Amino acid sequence: MSAFNASNMLVAAYLGSPATKKTVAKQTDLTFDESAGDIDISNKQSGRYGESLAGRLSGTIDFEAFIETAPGAGEASIADVRAVFVAGTAIKWAIASTISGTESTEVFGYITKFTRKYTQETGAAYSISIKITGAPTVTMVA
Repeated sequence: MSAFNASNMLVAAYLGSPATKKTVAKQTDLTFDESAGDIDISNKQSGRYGESLAGRLSGTIDFEAFIETAPGAGEASIADVRAVFVAGTAIKWAIASTISGTESTEVFGYITKFTRKYTQETGAAYSISIKITGAPTVTMVA
């Protein structure tokens, strides 16, 4: 088994009508977090120890991108991404890989946080958080 370069993991948004897949321009860091809630089943026989079962699955996607003033063809700009945030609707997102043997994932989700960072002496950037709604579709890259 060998590690792969995470720069090959790209975030894309399905934008417009009909929806067209556009890669987020100048995307850098990416985190895809899945977690399980818990269901408390503690009872008198549990004593002081709590008992639980695995509950519903949920997930978030967080990423950062440099603000690109002239995105290329097929790229989503900061304005495109912010429009999704302002609309407050869930759209289809993809975490796509180009490396054989890795996963590509598609989800529906809505943006819960949109942050701009203007750090002196470095590139201006923005970051977003996406709350996943529904089950992800995961495929292996051939």
